[in-house]
Amino acid sequence: MDGEFPEGFPAERWNNILLYAHQRILEAGGMDAVLPACNGSKEQEEGSVEESAGFERLVRHVKKMAAADIGSTIPKPPQLQNDRNVAARLKSVQTYLNRLEYNHLGTPFFVIRKSASVRSLMRTAQEIVRYGLPIKCLEAAVVGMLLTAGIDGIDRITCSFKSQVGSEVYRHIVLLIRHGDRWGALGLSRRRDLMDKPLTFQSLPEILMEYRTAYERNQHCLIKAKLGLPVPHDTSSNERIAWKYLSLRFPTSSYHSFTPQATHSMDRFIRGIRGGFKPILVDV
Repeated sequence: MDGEFPEGFPAERWNNILLYAHQRILEAGGMDAVLPACNGSKEQEEGSVEESAGFERLVRHVKKMAAADIGSTIPKPPQLQNDRNVAARLKSVQTYLNRLEYNHLGTPFFVIRKSASVRSLMRTAQEIVRYGLPIKCLEAAVVGMLLTAGIDGIDRITCSFKSQVGSEVYRHIVLLIRHGDRWGALGLSRRRDLMDKPLTFQSLPEILMEYRTAYERNQHCLIKAKLGLPVPHDTSSNERIAWKYLSLRFPTSSYHSFTPQATHSMDRFIRGIRGGFKPILVDV
């Protein structure tokens, strides 16, 4: 680990990871408790000397970083003044998500349980903000919920995408934002055009077709999208988020828009949101 970082991954981001590791070690009882346990488990494995030496190096790094002032490298969440318009506040939130960066390391640092209550998910979001580590699309959606909870007059709706390249299937999620008769989105992705969208789209079908176009630019065939119900603004709510309420299949041809049936379903969905409906949830 000495001076070796993945390409394009700044050293200060590793500092944040080490700060997170230090906190977790403290919660586990400190170095005296963690190191013997790890060394003990390694002794039964082949190559334990090299692995133990690697862990020793990690411990030294954690100790060093724990004594250093590395908190300044953690991105600070935006201060969303009420005198700014909604579009400007959403842009501030997206700028913050961009600063957290997408997690290209493979393993997420945080566990998001979709079955958890809003209160529990917001606690996880606060932990993400606290450590400032790189995140994936689901974590970005949850942090977006936390940071936009105080913005009145908007609906936040999860939108899960399923796409395909050859025989491989991919899944992605963004947080759609509706303000009056305009739509936008917050999110993170490996691809810049699959992340956020400005609050300029005039309808739900329009912004969804924009995502389909973006998927096509990235050589993906977008199969379907699943829309949830509006996320409660009360961050202490014990309600569970409805992640999947309306399922929409995309037309097979890039020259076609949604079928009349799909358009009708979206119209009913939007009317229900405006009327504050609470439908019985069904699997879609």
